[in-house]
Amino acid sequence: MDETLSAALDHLRRFRATFNAGDHVDEESGLTADDLDAILAAIEPPADLESGGSLSIDDLGDVA
Repeated sequence: MDETLSAALDHLRRFRATFNAGDHVDEESGLTADDLDAILAAIEPPADLESGGSLSIDDLGDVA
């Protein structure tokens, strides 16, 4: 990830932290804190995977 995008994501994470779940970030557009969560989740790879990595059954934990 390039440095500019990394910095922008850091700013977005800190901005998101100022809202409670479901709060409107912008009333006119309807943008909510949940929308920001969805954007961040789509952009950021899971923290426990290396680039190009894959999940194994052990990564799922106790599914019973």
